[in-house]
Amino acid sequence: MAARRSLLLLAVLLAVLAALAWRAMLPDYGNLSDAQRAARVLAMYRDYAREFPGVEDISATDALTAFREGRAVFIDVREPGERAVSTIPGALTPGDYQAALAADPARFAGRIAVAYCTISYRSGVLGEEWRADGGPAVRNLEGGLLAWLHGGGPLAAPDGSATDAAHVFGSTWDLAPRGIKTIY
Repeated sequence: MAARRSLLLLAVLLAVLAALAWRAMLPDYGNLSDAQRAARVLAMYRDYAREFPGVEDISATDALTAFREGRAVFIDVREPGERAVSTIPGALTPGDYQAALAADPARFAGRIAVAYCTISYRSGVLGEEWRADGGPAVRNLEGGLLAWLHGGGPLAAPDGSATDAAHVFGSTWDLAPRGIKTIY
């Protein structure tokens, strides 16, 4: 009985130590300023962008200008659970964009198609796939939703109302500006 208790105590102690070690490996961006967070987002994006060199970027500043002028259509590549938190206002899923484009190509005439995800890795991969398959041309939002937020871009909840909550996929990408409620 004493040996069993000792083994149980040892197992609990090892589990606690493993949890603490795992937690220590997670990034802690809490001490970074918004400028440092934004710089980290762009540095991470530049590393990722090497995997989709054929996809043209658009900066968050240029995308925000196009958004305000009604010259952009945004394609949210994130998973449904991420989009359920918030999107760029008016964003379409890739499937909805392709269906709308096929049904009425004139609907998007003169508009820039801008794909994005949290940091624009997944959207870059999608852009590369579409390019290789002869699909619609898209520009990849440099730094993704995170750069959009650092640039002052708005978010919409599923009901279309303004929100300050964003799904950032995981702790590695918890780099939204202060004041944004991050979920992952």
